[in-house]
Amino acid sequence: MNPAQPFEPLAKSARLGFEGKPETLEQHTQRVVERLAGLASRTPHLSQIAGLPDFWHIAFWSAVIHDFGKAASGFQARLNGGGQKYLHRHEVLSLAFLPWVAEPNEARLIALGVISHHRDSEVIKTLYQDSSGVELLTEFEPRAIEWLKDWIERVPNDWVDHYDLARLGVQKKTFQIDLKQFPKQAAEAIEKGIKLYANIHRLDEPYPHEPGFAQLQAERRLHILLRGIITQSDRMASARAPIPSVLWLPCLEQLIARKNKEAEPRGHQKAARIEGNLIFNAPTGSGKTEAALGWAAVQQTQAPRRLIYALPYQASLNAMKDRLERDLRPEGGVAILHSRALQVLYRQHKEGVEDLEELAQNVRRQNDFNRLHQPAVAVLTPYQVLKAMYRIAGYEGLLTMLAGSCLVLDEIHAYEPTRLGMLLAVTETLCRDFDVRVCAMTATMPAWLREELERCLGVKALPPDPELFRAFRRHRLELLDKDIESLEAQKRIVNELRAGRSVLVACNTVKKAQAVWQSLKTQLPPEKVLLLHSRFTGRDRLAKEQDIQARLDANRDTQDPIVVVATQVIEVSLELDFDCIFSEPAPLEALVQRFGRVNRRGKKGENGIVPVTVLTQPRDGQRIYDNELVQRGLEQLEANVGTEFDDLEVSSWLDNVYNETLLKVFRDKVQRSAKEFRAVAVNTLKAFARDETLEHKFDDLFDGIQVLPKCFQQEYEDTLKYSPIEACSLLVNAPRWITAGLWKHVHWSETLKLFIADLPYSAELGMEWKAPEVREDTWGQLDD
Repeated sequence: MNPAQPFEPLAKSARLGFEGKPETLEQHTQRVVERLAGLASRTPHLSQIAGLPDFWHIAFWSAVIHDFGKAASGFQARLNGGGQKYLHRHEVLSLAFLPWVAEPNEARLIALGVISHHRDSEVIKTLYQDSSGVELLTEFEPRAIEWLKDWIERVPNDWVDHYDLARLGVQKKTFQIDLKQFPKQAAEAIEKGIKLYANIHRLDEPYPHEPGFAQLQAERRLHILLRGIITQSDRMASARAPIPSVLWLPCLEQLIARKNKEAEPRGHQKAARIEGNLIFNAPTGSGKTEAALGWAAVQQTQAPRRLIYALPYQASLNAMKDRLERDLRPEGGVAILHSRALQVLYRQHKEGVEDLEELAQNVRRQNDFNRLHQPAVAVLTPYQVLKAMYRIAGYEGLLTMLAGSCLVLDEIHAYEPTRLGMLLAVTETLCRDFDVRVCAMTATMPAWLREELERCLGVKALPPDPELFRAFRRHRLELLDKDIESLEAQKRIVNELRAGRSVLVACNTVKKAQAVWQSLKTQLPPEKVLLLHSRFTGRDRLAKEQDIQARLDANRDTQDPIVVVATQVIEVSLELDFDCIFSEPAPLEALVQRFGRVNRRGKKGENGIVPVTVLTQPRDGQRIYDNELVQRGLEQLEANVGTEFDDLEVSSWLDNVYNETLLKVFRDKVQRSAKEFRAVAVNTLKAFARDETLEHKFDDLFDGIQVLPKCFQQEYEDTLKYSPIEACSLLVNAPRWITAGLWKHVHWSETLKLFIADLPYSAELGMEWKAPEVREDTWGQLDD
């Protein structure tokens, strides 16, 4: 640094700044305050959730000085092209300026807001627990201290007015800075701040059953929200994300009028307009989503709230994102959050784009905004919510973005017992500790699930309307006592297509689907028989989905009859409308999902009713499903052959499936899972402490990996050079066991950092392999 030049500290170098330009400390700090003000407008009652009336005051002054440590001479030298890595943490050095902005009763929390905005407490403890404040203070040149003094006396108080922060309780400061006293005060502030942060987690903290635990939880919540709001504001500013906007939802009548000006709200939609948590079930196609959105609008009576819409399957989220953007028209769009969201955004915007590198940059940028929860509306899988409890990096920011929101849990029936228990435990915690309002809904709700939800959310479910369900009957149950590969079953499938009807053939395993497709292809024109399962590359699966969607779009009046042979992927993907279905036996919950792809609008068949056919062989779970669930489900179907049924009747069938013994097993699984999750994750939840052990537990929830077919290795390596996102479209989803079960054919590439599978692959059939013997505890993990 040239002492003769006017001094103004930088916050970011030209490399990390916007459009290749360096960013000054003042510019970055203002951008942080702008995002903080936007988040405060979006969720102003965060101060009540935190239990601290002057929460926004503390957050503002933490943001003002959070990067003051970057004015240190070594840090500035690096930002100005010095090249050497600076050895000190700037957030620790920022503590030197705490006495300028913090009254004695504010110092502790502002110190935490400043020192925690990058590293966890254990990291800072390891680096600085024996450090001298006097020595650390030598990192600042006198002119840097003088510049910071002049700036803080001139600028931040004006921001209080400019961003109307006084309405949130932010108070201006009367500065009386004595530079003669600064060295002593600054050194003490640094040492006290380090000691505070290094020892923030006491060894003698009370256990959940002991006195003082409730107070400890309240303190932990405050720390989580304080760190969360500072880090989110800082990261949004660094990413140049748009300033967060306030979400005001349209009321139910407005939502319905946007689709049909003549339509009136249905009874269940009106009944859903209550304040507080909500549980209800209504038939598919009756406007459940509009009911949930109308409910969310009611929750905004006192203050704005974000909208978080959770669905169990990634494929469902893509369609919901488009729907919410169309129906709500939120400023900033709708964030989509799941493990492959980046690839989804890339595919959505790829058509017609020539510069794939620029496209990759743009979708990465949007994905970054989404992961920061910049949009006021988000669609996600519940696993994105569970991440917070597993203390995965950034969990405080995630919890802060969830706090005070409206959370819609759609298709709540779709979770197996262990995951349902975890979801109920985290939902209960969000409601109790973070003022999250929850709407849980589905078309099919057995009594045991309703009771578990009522216990979790503390409200009674709305009674279902039998007349409404009868009005949305679309299916007649038929059974065929054969296997899906039998000549009789395939003859009926062929005859249905030849009669001009589209047919869904639902198989339980990829191997069975591949075999059925190969057989039907010899009996029908090949272009009329399509195969869809999880073992295609992303590129091939997308092409198949687009082809099927174009022919069978539920929103089209005319369709191109085809046969689609599919596994469980068809239960949750695409807005398709088949004329009929032939399905292998499966638990009733899965069958209902499959039936939902047939006659979706109730305009097919005689009087809007079409047959849905279930094969009764084999009568076991085929190592995918629980044997007893399949068998008892078949018993219910056999007792109701020929019935024109609705979702409410299916709920009663489910009540019969879960007899006293089976119901006890399932409820015990749910409750044991919830209890274990509370003990491991919820009761240990605290700020400043990412936990790698818990992260591994989160990873263990997922059995899948992605592998690269060897036939695409060269194409993958070539594509990787210009578009890593495009290269990912050549990967195939696979269960983790193949790395051991097929170890001779699957190996790890240290160069590419992924598994390569030397197994047969074709665009028509997908990847093939012979599964090893599988234990019962892997049910449901072999496919999709």
